[in-house]
Amino acid sequence: MPSLYKGLQSISILCLFFFVRLAFDFFGRVPEQHRERQPQPEPDPQPEPPKDIFAAIASHPDLHAFSDLLDISGLNLVLSGNKNYTVFAPVSGAFSSFNAIEENYLKSGLAHADLSMLLRYHIHADHILYAGDLWWSTTIPTMQGETVSAKGHWFNSDIEVNNGKILTRDVMASNGIIQTVSTVLRPSTLKFTALKYVIGLNAGRFASLIHDVGVNYKLEGDVPITILAPCDEAFADVELPPSGSWALKKWVQYHLIAGRVTLESLNDGQMLETEVVEEELRGRKQRVKVEVKGNDVKFNQASVLVGQVHFNNVIIYIISKTLSVPPSALTQLNADPSFNSFRIAVSASNLNPNILLWRRASLFIPTNEAFVQLGLVARYLLLPEARSDLQLLIKYHVVATEHVLYSVYIPELYTSYPTLAQINLMVKNIGNGGIFARSIIQDDPDFISKVTESDILLSNGVLHAIDSVLIPPTVVIPNGGLLRAINAKTLLSIFEAAYLSSEVLSPPTGGKNGRAYTILAPSEEAFGRINLTWLFGDTRVLSHVARMHVIPMDHDPTILPLPRLLSDGAEYDTLLSITRFSAVSRVSASRPKGEDRIAIRKMNDGGFVIRAVDYPLATNAEARVVAFGRSYGRGGVIEIDQVLIPYGESPPGVISGDIPPNLSGKDSLEYVSGNILLNVTTKVTPVDDFFDVQLNDSRNDDLYILQKRGGLDPSSIMLIAGIVLMSIGCVGYGYERWVRRRRDGYMEI
Repeated sequence: MPSLYKGLQSISILCLFFFVRLAFDFFGRVPEQHRERQPQPEPDPQPEPPKDIFAAIASHPDLHAFSDLLDISGLNLVLSGNKNYTVFAPVSGAFSSFNAIEENYLKSGLAHADLSMLLRYHIHADHILYAGDLWWSTTIPTMQGETVSAKGHWFNSDIEVNNGKILTRDVMASNGIIQTVSTVLRPSTLKFTALKYVIGLNAGRFASLIHDVGVNYKLEGDVPITILAPCDEAFADVELPPSGSWALKKWVQYHLIAGRVTLESLNDGQMLETEVVEEELRGRKQRVKVEVKGNDVKFNQASVLVGQVHFNNVIIYIISKTLSVPPSALTQLNADPSFNSFRIAVSASNLNPNILLWRRASLFIPTNEAFVQLGLVARYLLLPEARSDLQLLIKYHVVATEHVLYSVYIPELYTSYPTLAQINLMVKNIGNGGIFARSIIQDDPDFISKVTESDILLSNGVLHAIDSVLIPPTVVIPNGGLLRAINAKTLLSIFEAAYLSSEVLSPPTGGKNGRAYTILAPSEEAFGRINLTWLFGDTRVLSHVARMHVIPMDHDPTILPLPRLLSDGAEYDTLLSITRFSAVSRVSASRPKGEDRIAIRKMNDGGFVIRAVDYPLATNAEARVVAFGRSYGRGGVIEIDQVLIPYGESPPGVISGDIPPNLSGKDSLEYVSGNILLNVTTKVTPVDDFFDVQLNDSRNDDLYILQKRGGLDPSSIMLIAGIVLMSIGCVGYGYERWVRRRRDGYMEI
């Protein structure tokens, strides 16, 4: 009963509320004539005729990225046709699901198939599907061939297509309808690969070559690999091997490194194995050299532009230029002008140049400058008599080992390696201090070569450029050979006549540390200015001239061998100075030791001059160094441009006696030595005749070299005086006769 009462009470309250609302509406209504007239809105403008689907997409503010891809793929023409289409168009922000590399790939032009497949997956042909048609779960076929699924959600009225929400519904076009979606719809057949990443990294040309030569499978397997991909700009001036050739495939494989090489694992000087298997390396893989300088990384001089892009088991580096497959040793020598001298030496040796193609060879090749430093030795080696030495020398520069001597594998301490000369070579690598090579028995710094450029890769090994020529210890270079190299026939004849040939021209009898000599060798032109008849006619002078041109290296153990012998300010004994000083010590304590010694002076132009110590100023006391070469041991030959005449020798026409007081220190005189003349204006000094002292110590005449310039010699003066006296006598006799005849005639008159 109470519940019934409460129910009637609620109904009564609702009825009361209903009647109150009716009364309010009736009594509160304003009569029509009293209502304020409201302005009527203008009618909406007539809509423009709908555009075709592509035009609608291109003009939509959120579909620019999709529009660009349609344009690139050519589907813009398809969507401009008369067929009815439903397009699920991703908004521009949806493409962020692709990274920059993938997006670049899709836009590259080389991704036409993938891009077309992707875009067709967003298009349904033949039917216009409104958003309401997609509410119920349904499967929609696409132009790509696969289907997309659509369904609506009751709790929030959203409609999804492949997990992407429709944002703007039912954008009408003349030939279809557009549903904008929040994500890019990806067909199951769209797969990104390492090769596609290479394209997306601006290396599409190289990616095409990988595909063309058929090695793309190396990028798709489970075996780790590193790609050194040249950027597209790197191909501008590169001539590639012919298409379809083995050389092209080898070229591509040289850019593929075995294993995953990260930036952190790279070290300066590292030699990475490529996918090229070289027959010339006996089946070993060819290498690429790594250079690391701070943050700069290079592979064979190609700079890394983009580094360490990972894709599954692949690491990709984009490099600034293409890598050339290492050439053969002969090709490298022919192409590099800095090795011209060595190439000429190989040709002159009559060796088969194919010895440089030795498999797994490590070549230590001297540069042109290294042969220049050899001086006269280089000229000697080209003589027919030195051909066997030249052949041995060339073989000595080819190291033949089981493993190629890349610089990174050379130890810090000298290690012995066999050469084709059957003589071992010592090599060491002290890091930043450089790589050095020397003979196994020679530690003379003049015979140590430094590598100036390391790891020049070859198809059969490696080449290291060195700054000096390696002389095998079994090659004995005699002084006589060096003199024959400069055609010093006159000096050879002088040594023969002075009985010095066997001593100073042959190799040291005690080995490389035995007795050695350095020869001062005047050129043939210099001897052409000497009175050779006088020289060869006087055995005493000949012997002294010969000994003046010989420096005994063992006389003073502190003497450094060539080229260090040529040191500014250095003074050395000659065979003549040693002989003369010992002879003078028996007769004259006043004889200075410095005479007949020679001194070295360095000129401002870097050249050297050799002159006799304490000699008066004369052209036969100074000579300029033309060239030099070191022989076996510590000796050698120095070619000079003048003949050094010993001080005190008396050539023809020299007058002995006191200098007339009226000439001393006043007039210009001429010093005469042989047939060499030099005008001087200084006071003439007596010259002590050492040879007279040595031969006869009871005589010590002062010798003067006199001849007044432009005057007459004594014999001419005597002749003229005789003629004058005879003339005076004749005139006197005639005058006497004339006077007598006049007197007699006068008396007759």
